[in-house]
Amino acid sequence: MKYRMLSVAHSKWLVGSVLVVSLLAYCTFVEWRGLAAMHLLGYDYGFFYYAFHAVLHHQPASTLYQFTREQEFMAKLHFPLYIHNQYVYPPQFAVLLSPLGSLPLQASTMLWTAISITAYFLGIYWIASTLWRRLSAKKFAFIFLCAAMLTPFQVDAGVGNVNNLLFALIALTVYLIYKKQKFWLAGIPIGLAIVFKVTPAAALVYLILRKQWRTGVSAMVTVMITTGITAVRLGPGAIWGYVSHFVQFGQTSMKNGPAPYNQSLLGVLGVFVKYHWINLSPSAQQALFGMFAACVAGLILVVVLRTHPNRDTDIVITSLVPLLFSPLVEEMHMVLVMPALIVLLHRLDNKLKEAKQRRSSAKGAWGLIAILAVSAILISLPVTFVLNSLVFRVPQLFWTQTNMFWVLAGLFTITVVLALHDNTRASHPRPQSVDFKGA
Repeated sequence: MKYRMLSVAHSKWLVGSVLVVSLLAYCTFVEWRGLAAMHLLGYDYGFFYYAFHAVLHHQPASTLYQFTREQEFMAKLHFPLYIHNQYVYPPQFAVLLSPLGSLPLQASTMLWTAISITAYFLGIYWIASTLWRRLSAKKFAFIFLCAAMLTPFQVDAGVGNVNNLLFALIALTVYLIYKKQKFWLAGIPIGLAIVFKVTPAAALVYLILRKQWRTGVSAMVTVMITTGITAVRLGPGAIWGYVSHFVQFGQTSMKNGPAPYNQSLLGVLGVFVKYHWINLSPSAQQALFGMFAACVAGLILVVVLRTHPNRDTDIVITSLVPLLFSPLVEEMHMVLVMPALIVLLHRLDNKLKEAKQRRSSAKGAWGLIAILAVSAILISLPVTFVLNSLVFRVPQLFWTQTNMFWVLAGLFTITVVLALHDNTRASHPRPQSVDFKGA
């Protein structure tokens, strides 16, 4: 009987796996075929390739950010013209990865895509390994398959952006801190993430607030060394030029439009204004975003001041803060919510194991299941396809395409609630019943 039950369970797992893999293959094919039809496969990487060429050919640092030259370069590569897109990343990124520009475009793009995909799954492995002492191959396969179905990963890999790599660097940082206790080494990946794209600096600030001093010092040294290398290669003017135009770059990118392009609060407010649901001036929208950022900062300070350092909480907030404080959150940026989803899965797994050991009902598990399932489904490729088709046919349903903002806000909120709840429970443990048998 036991053998028969195991055989049935194995068959169900096999059938389920085949269905998930089939759905994943179909969705990936549709997504990448769509990107190819719009000539967007490797589009973002085209700007990186331009910057790498500028470094390799010893062009003046100012050419890194010359819009006209960038667009001429992109036109030669047969990419479409979008007037609000250009290379907006730090010069350190271009210098450190410039060897990729020595390859022909197709080979360089393929190598970058392979690096992006590998980095994403390595990041998942590092987060999962930090949380679980041991994780079966089946559970790893389940996590990998579900993660591959998410829109942020697919879009980032398809257009050739850097977010999968940033996710991996942040994941490696928390892996080195909480799994390996190699605090000095942990600063190197987060330092690289900062010079690749400025927003991960928010993650470093949070780690410093959590008194990860050695990691903070190591990260700052990494930033200084890479900045020094860049200054030697391009001249100090390259660094100053980027800093002085940083805000302008962000403002230009935001001209691409509100949600679904921009999934920050500003993007949500912008699309509501666009469809006349609300009437807010741009300055009022900025003020509301400032209030939102202040509330987020306040909640983070509450967590820092009222709770002890906690691995699960710190992993989630470290990965979410680059998104929470950014006025521009594209779909592909949402790859940074992966640690939050994996932490929720780990918490659910512990709940179910605890209920099984106590032979009791797992009441608290249903809430976690709902939050985890809704969050993952809302940012999955099938839902993205459905929403795109729905809004195309019924424009009045535009609000459904603000889904990723609500996922981000919801994951942060539940993280804060759970952190405060766990701290309260730890401060006031349940009284233990006295066993008189041994007396």
